[in-house]
Amino acid sequence: MKCFVFSLLFLLSSRANTPASISKLEAGFARPPPECRPQVLWDWMGGMISRDGITKDLEAMAAQGVGGVMIMQMPDQCPYPYSWSFRDYPGKVKCLSDDYFATVNYAIGEADRLGITFGIYACPGWSHFGGPWVRPEQGLKKIAASRTFISGPTNLDIMLPKPPLSPGYFGGDVIPQWSADAQRLLPTRENFYHDEAVLGVPWLEPGKPIPLERIANLTGQLDAQGKIKWQAPPGDWIIWRLALVSENGVNHPAPIEAIGLECDRMDTAAMKPVFEGFISRIAREAKAKGYHSFKQFESDSYEGGYQDFGKDFREQFKRRRGYDCTPWLPAWLEPNLKITSDELTARFRADMVQVISELWMERFYAPLQKFADANDLEWMLEPYGMGKLKWREIAGRCEHPGWEFWVGQGWNPEQVVDTAALYGRRVAWAESFTAEPYQSAWRLDPWTLKLYGDRAFCGGINSLFMHGFCHQPFDDQYQPGLTMGYWGTQLSRHTTWWNYSRPWHDYLSRCQFLLRQGEPVKDVLLYPLPEREATVRPLGGYRGVTLTDEMLEKVTMRRGKLVLPHGAEFSALILNPGLPMMPVALEKIHQLIKAGMVVIGDAPPARSASLKNYPRCDAEVTQTIMEIWGDATNFPAAGHTLGRGHIFPGANLSGMLEKLVGPPDFTARDLANPTKAVPVFSIYRRAGQTDFWFVSNQSDDEISLQATFRTAGRQPEWWNPVDGSRRNLPEYIFANGCTQLPLRLAPRQSGFIVFRYPVEVPLTRTLDVANNFPEVMPVQTLTGPWGVSFDPKWGGPEQTSFPELSDWSTRSELGIKYYSGAARYRINFDVGTIAESNGCQFIDLGVVKNLARVWLNAHDLGIVWCAPWRVKIPTGILRPAGNELEIQVVNTWVNRLIGDEQGAEDCELVPGNETGDRKGGYAIEIRGRGLKDLPDWFVNGQPRPSPERYTFTSWRYYDKDAPLQPSGLLGPVRLMVSTK
Repeated sequence: MKCFVFSLLFLLSSRANTPASISKLEAGFARPPPECRPQVLWDWMGGMISRDGITKDLEAMAAQGVGGVMIMQMPDQCPYPYSWSFRDYPGKVKCLSDDYFATVNYAIGEADRLGITFGIYACPGWSHFGGPWVRPEQGLKKIAASRTFISGPTNLDIMLPKPPLSPGYFGGDVIPQWSADAQRLLPTRENFYHDEAVLGVPWLEPGKPIPLERIANLTGQLDAQGKIKWQAPPGDWIIWRLALVSENGVNHPAPIEAIGLECDRMDTAAMKPVFEGFISRIAREAKAKGYHSFKQFESDSYEGGYQDFGKDFREQFKRRRGYDCTPWLPAWLEPNLKITSDELTARFRADMVQVISELWMERFYAPLQKFADANDLEWMLEPYGMGKLKWREIAGRCEHPGWEFWVGQGWNPEQVVDTAALYGRRVAWAESFTAEPYQSAWRLDPWTLKLYGDRAFCGGINSLFMHGFCHQPFDDQYQPGLTMGYWGTQLSRHTTWWNYSRPWHDYLSRCQFLLRQGEPVKDVLLYPLPEREATVRPLGGYRGVTLTDEMLEKVTMRRGKLVLPHGAEFSALILNPGLPMMPVALEKIHQLIKAGMVVIGDAPPARSASLKNYPRCDAEVTQTIMEIWGDATNFPAAGHTLGRGHIFPGANLSGMLEKLVGPPDFTARDLANPTKAVPVFSIYRRAGQTDFWFVSNQSDDEISLQATFRTAGRQPEWWNPVDGSRRNLPEYIFANGCTQLPLRLAPRQSGFIVFRYPVEVPLTRTLDVANNFPEVMPVQTLTGPWGVSFDPKWGGPEQTSFPELSDWSTRSELGIKYYSGAARYRINFDVGTIAESNGCQFIDLGVVKNLARVWLNAHDLGIVWCAPWRVKIPTGILRPAGNELEIQVVNTWVNRLIGDEQGAEDCELVPGNETGDRKGGYAIEIRGRGLKDLPDWFVNGQPRPSPERYTFTSWRYYDKDAPLQPSGLLGPVRLMVSTK
């Protein structure tokens, strides 16, 4: 039997893992294709744009392995929660002017020349789809109400006040602070208004449901002037005047000349002016020049506004849900108001969300994808859940759904990763490394960011758009230059370590290539989706995908597996507890069970999730529950069979999953302390007959662990995305359909465990981690003195000597203490017979702040940016005597920026937010400051009034008392040799 299994494994593997498929994986991992390279959100700050800066930016990106850009058109300055416009100056480019579109076209041409993919946000600002093209009747709309209290009986003859108009952007938290001259450029506050209904609602004590039959529809009694006549019955009443009004949301933050209303999400015609005025024009002009790099546009955040009603909403609601929403609308606008009962009110609200979502999908998002297709463009979307909408189904309308994650903050990409899994999307992208100032402020480097990028990869993201790379339009003497202000990681060609970033980008490219191969392996489907996703049933190490209603309808059965239209298979359906279902959904589950599906979970509530066909819908639900579970109150612990399928209760979920699919696909235990929680995350994918896991040590400690993978019969391999190397792991055993092997991961280290080739079953034995990951032992420490050279351009001494390695920020010399940039260390050393020792030789740098490049005897050994902080010495380079070692170390901008704050001020600044946790400084309690305008000396090209200042930047995160950052080569620097 064992021979038969092994032969079968070999046959399957030999068919799927053809030489061509294997070479594709290996070649793509070694040299990832351009489409797998990380991309950046390219911040254009207001009109501060230059063609020279565009060329330099794009060349700097191409040189360091960035594969694409996505322009975010911002205002000149955006200190939260405001936006500022700088003065006009010669060369400033007005947004949406002919000069602006010509400049965008120039950028596309440069992207073509350099082989970089070009994209741009769907409109100026980051939110969402609007601009000056949108008229008030085409803008976002909402249902609003005025309330008039009366006591009956009375013969009512009064004027009803109009519902209050929404202030939107103009009166909310995000108020543009423009000069008086600039104010006139803002959109005029014209508003759309249309009366929808008038209702007489009895006033009852708080918390008491209002009988639906007692709500009087008075719409016919309202005249054109807003007067109502009504013979009010006895009791206290509230007269609700309901109207469809302008929501007044605008695209923001954007240059003042590019601000306008966000378009109506329930009127396809309203979105066309935005697309034609921006994306379509850019595409036409690029095509006319023969450019091909313009590939993508993105619709992003939703702070621009939310629309819950449209011109034909009531008609659409009745057609889709079968009843009139009008008398229920007060319960939509007033969260504490209940009509008939809590339960029926909840159903109505769910119906509202459903209809709103359907109209957004059909009239806005689906047409947006069609617009993209018609222009040969990729439309990208961040469906991250603001507003009462069914975002997973909305995301399903997009070929390129995405997410965002922030440095130092918790996040959950499940929504977009589930969407990709459900709808068969190969790529799940993310706006990456967004950060608050107290998390960023020029401090972030590839080593810091690696932790968050790896966590995103383990969560299912496989395409990073780094936020953000700020365009630098001015002379390179002004560094670090412009930033986006509050948001993001400060990347640009002026970032101190940018010219050292290629290995990091290569690492990301290798990860993204491999994480796009094949399909993610998931165990089960879950249904239905709770209103709060945090209440999804935990799976205890197993992997699941939550179904949308529309995808449940498309599930089929094949050989006992649930199958999605694109072929993904799952072992069972898990029911999230206590959630009502639509009769059609429950009947679909019924049919799937009879066709062979396994369901784990208790019977849902015996009611529909909707008021559609009420009360008949509840009878249908009750009947279907009876057919599936029988007497659900006495359902047997062992479950029962129905047709070819089986239903199990949800009490022993993990036990049932182990019987169905085996153990979780990845587990790990600490070899030193088996009871200790292991800080390792993973993701599992399959390409043909190749199975592979990406594993990430999310701690700052080296860990040795025993890892178990749910696959057997194949040789495990270690693929290292830092350097592109691949090798077999000799120590492993097969047990119970799994492979066990020991791993040693350096701090924050990650890599791929790949299973491709069938092997003979190893005998059970004690596993030695050193055979898979050989130990590296120090054999000599390099002591000073060190010759060190700094760049005088940034205040450092051109040549000095360090008796021993030390932190620059602790030095007494101000030029070193406050130095930012690169410094070169030199030392000569002898090693004697060590040069001839067996095993691999390394130079270990110890502690580096923040990146380093190493030369030994004039041979470039590469850049070190992550643990383990060492470089391999090629055979024959190390000499017994007279070795020359050079190490170029670069830190961040922080210390030079703090040093400059010791000098006199020569710019007029505007402070960051005064309250809350968004003050704009390097720490949560510190207020940052930004340029109020470009200073006169800067605009006029005059000498700087404060020559002791080396840096110029648009946002100041630091004050003179801010703590300096450790910098330089801290060591110890050691020669090391591996044991094997």
